[in-house]
Amino acid sequence: MRRYLPRSWEEQLRPPLDRATLMRCQAHLKALLEVVATYLPRGLVQAQLDRPTPGRSQGQFHEGTVMFADVSGFTAMSERFAQAADARAGAEEITEIVNRYFEAMIGIAQAYGGDLLKFGGDALLTFYTGPEAALRACQAALAMQETMDRQFAQVETSLGPFPLRMSIGLGSGEVFLASLGSVEGMEYAVMGPALAAMGEAESLAQAGMVILDRATWEAAGSAIEAHPTAARGFYHLRQIRRPVPPQRSSQVTLLPPLDDPARAIHWLVTRLDALTPYLPDELLQRIRPDPHHIEPLDERRPVTVLFADLYGVEQTVERMGRDQAEVLTDYLDAYFNELRAVVRQYGGVVNKIGAGPAGPHLMALFGAPRAHEDDPERAVRAALEMREVVPSLRERFPGLADRIGTIGINSGNVFAANVGSATRREYTVMGDEVNLAFRLMTAGQPEEILV
Repeated sequence: MRRYLPRSWEEQLRPPLDRATLMRCQAHLKALLEVVATYLPRGLVQAQLDRPTPGRSQGQFHEGTVMFADVSGFTAMSERFAQAADARAGAEEITEIVNRYFEAMIGIAQAYGGDLLKFGGDALLTFYTGPEAALRACQAALAMQETMDRQFAQVETSLGPFPLRMSIGLGSGEVFLASLGSVEGMEYAVMGPALAAMGEAESLAQAGMVILDRATWEAAGSAIEAHPTAARGFYHLRQIRRPVPPQRSSQVTLLPPLDDPARAIHWLVTRLDALTPYLPDELLQRIRPDPHHIEPLDERRPVTVLFADLYGVEQTVERMGRDQAEVLTDYLDAYFNELRAVVRQYGGVVNKIGAGPAGPHLMALFGAPRAHEDDPERAVRAALEMREVVPSLRERFPGLADRIGTIGINSGNVFAANVGSATRREYTVMGDEVNLAFRLMTAGQPEEILV
């Protein structure tokens, strides 16, 4: 319990604890759990609340529709503010604009039953399951585009107006959701055939467009109007002919026992033990003192960003499928743990296993939240060692492990902040330096390191 309470409470926590102290601890732990839950997908949170399994790797295939919504314009805005005289005020203004955008888009996704699986800088990956999932995803996509046109086509700032535009791709089918890692650190990975189709659809979408793969078009059927594109099997969504009422995402339910503070505290601690490994420890320490008033995290700071393409993983997921989900989970878990160990060895943190048009990839930060003078060198040394990870897995997983893909590295001043809404957020970094590292990852050959 103590690891989740403010350090300033140490003197008050000497046993025996009276009921008033226990009730105070219970209230703090509940507030902390509520905030921690906002950093993770709703489905993952609810599963761990119902049956907590701290540090346990597990993966399952699910059917549904995935949406990738990407925005252009924030990078140009961030770079302009970086050159302003008052960088701190600029970071605060960008944070306000980014969060206003995220709040609107997250609200739309949730209104149609979507679960936000991943942030990708200024992009969002959402997942829709259940009855009429494809149609609800289509409605959400058009609602997002309408909101972009109405509220964000020209964003007024202290440095003048900036245009923001969105492109959206949808894919339907099997999605593999996996919890990877250990009690020392967990990551939620999203892969599968539906994401590959979604990524191709988004790459075909121009600003203002929503592109569907064939499976989404067929699932939505006559309820939508969509025209074939020049790329075979993809369709340009134009309108909804038969809308369905919004099906708002069910809210995460926190129901600790209410009859006894000691039992409630045990319930809360076991859930925190299951969920906090998904957060960077440095972030948790900033939330811990007062969950209702999180220390501001909006700043520009020097960071080295590393992206590693998880080459061949998407094809492995599709080839193995549901029948070998357990072996697939074991392989991905070993792969992730090996890569994370290398990143940690050199003082970096794994920010996420990303998903989107570029396929599954690992993003690591050297310099945020914790900085070192030689972060660029640390990142390069980590990259060199990462190339040895896959060969070390071949004996344990014959026929699966191939080689790591391209690794892209770039250093510079990035915008680091808590972004999102009150119901869903992430600590992330954004800016042209981040985008360049990502582009380097997509430009090379397997095992190349581009800096």
